[in-house]
Parts: sequence; C-alpha cells; structure tokens
Amino acid sequence: MNFKTIKSINEYISFIANDTRDWQYDDNYGSPWFRGQSDSSLPPLPSVYRKHDGVYDEFNLTRTFRERSSTIADTPNRSEVDKWLFLMQHNGLPTRLLDWTESSLIALFFTVNTDKSCDRAIWMLHPLELNFYSIKERVLPNTWTLNNSGCLNFHAAFRTNHPVCEKGVTESTLPVAVPASYCHSRMFAQKSCFTIHGTDKRDFESIFCNHEIVENGYFVKYVIPNSEAYNIKIELMSLGITYSTVYPDLEGLAKELKERFKN
Repeated sequence: MNFKTIKSINEYISFIANDTRDWQYDDNYGSPWFRGQSDSSLPPLPSVYRKHDGVYDEFNLTRTFRERSSTIADTPNRSEVDKWLFLMQHNGLPTRLLDWTESSLIALFFTVNTDKSCDRAIWMLHPLELNFYSIKERVLPNTWTLNNSGCLNFHAAFRTNHPVCEKGVTESTLPVAVPASYCHSRMFAQKSCFTIHGTDKRDFESIFCNHEIVENGYFVKYVIPNSEAYNIKIELMSLGITYSTVYPDLEGLAKELKERFKN
C-alpha cells in the first residue's frame, strides 16, 4: 500500500487536512477514523486473526470468557453480544474488533510511545465509505438488532464456523465500522471507535490493496520514520497529549510521572 512520510505534527495535520478536503459526511458522523501502530510493516488486523501471536479458537475463547467472567465482575446480559465483545476487547482478549480513534493526535500518541526501532504507521479511514462497500449503506449500523450485517458480525464471534443469517440478512464479507458501546472511561478519553471483521479474515491492506476505497482516497496510510518518533513524542507532550490524558486513571498518571521525572 502506498504511503506518505510524516516528519512532524505540522506536516501530519497538513496531510490530513488536504487528504480529507473532499470527504462528505452525514450530519451525525462527521470525522475520519485513525489507527496508530508502532510497526508500519504490520497492517491493521484484529488480534484474534494475528497468526504471529498464535492461532485462536474464537468460539471457545468467547464462550469461556462469557461463562466465567460474571463471577468476578459486572457483565452484560447474556444476549447483549455486542457489549460482551467490547468488554472482551477492552480487557485484552483477542477479538475480531479493531480499535480506531476519532482523534488524529491520540492515534499519533499510540504510534510513537513505544521503544521500538522500526518505522511507525497511522491509517486514516472514512467509516461511512467503508460501510458503503461492506453493507451498501453510508451509515453506522446499530450493534444490537439482528436486521443488519454489522450486528450479525458480532454474533458470528460467538458461533462455530458457519454463516450467520437472520431473515435474509447475513454477516458481511468486508469489515464494518460500528458505533462503540463504551465500557470504561478510557474509551471515552481515547475517543474510541471500532471496525468488526466479517468472513474475510485478512488484514485491511490485503483486503483493500486494489480496492476503490483506496483509489478514491478513503483509506490512507502515513508512515513516521523511527528517527522522527522521539521528536514527535516531545511535540505531543507540549500539546498536552500525555499518558494521563489518554489513560485518565492512576496507572496513566503513574506512567506519565515515571517518564517525566526519570533522570
């Protein structure tokens, strides 16, 4: 996938403004989505499908979590499969959800705040255009009624490998952008949003490498050279994008102070 190289926050913001100049939105969903990763060579892929992390049995993974977690924490009703999957994702269980954010600077924070020695990457996505190709509508479908493919993608995560169908509607082939059900204050602070994979389990770059969504500029990749990561991190700190703003809890505060007062 082609990409643009970013060497400063000013350059990053300038690219975003230029690349989204002609984007159109519905009044309710008026922003691009961003995903930042600390290794530009690993394209966006949900954790349950990342073979370099191991191969997971998705059905038994979700089933067992749902059976056992209610004894140690407050959990959703058994039928609220969308809330269950958001809860699993938040607590680090591999799922078919993929984290995005509506904040370009928070995505940048996730990209540069690691000690890796590789180039970093951010992907920018038009969520409604993604859904135009995946479910034929420029909307964010709700995740709790069985009348759309986005919802059925959630149900597919709790079933064995066979197509999920409800009254003529089936799970999608392509990923779907969905509204998030926030289960923690971190998700609110990070302006979290999500895509959920359907039957095509490949990563975003493999799925869309020769697709109209890339050709029309609705899925864009930016790469930050590793040599520029530290300087951009310092720029973010000067703008108030720090651990305690992205993680508004005691753990986030501790990480920020640990970094700030290290001799």
